[in-house]
Amino acid sequence: MRAKFGELFGEARRRRGVTLRQIQQAIGYAPSFWSEIESGRRLPPSDEGVLRKISKFLDINEAELIKAAQTDRVKKDTSVMEKLYNVDPELAWGFFRAMESSDDDKMLKYEFNKLLEALSANKKG
Repeated sequence: MRAKFGELFGEARRRRGVTLRQIQQAIGYAPSFWSEIESGRRLPPSDEGVLRKISKFLDINEAELIKAAQTDRVKKDTSVMEKLYNVDPELAWGFFRAMESSDDDKMLKYEFNKLLEALSANKKG
């Protein structure tokens, strides 16, 4: 079984004796960002340039780290799509097709989460 991104990141960080503040100084982002990634509460960065920096700074196999990040992101996206599909299958497929052709990943995911929240609220009410 492949390791999760946060596990790879945390193990390498501790093995090298690097603090979250040092990660911030070398790569960017707040220490709380890295803490949430390490604990699995936040998805890993999607930017491969950032992933390469992490790989180099923490001496982690780049291909393994990128694969772990992609796998974690796909699992989360699949989980969200599954929830939407259970609420409205037709809308889920439409949104999936829109996601495939979108270039603005962050904006699309933001809109998707808002849509999912609205659908959940409607189902409860």
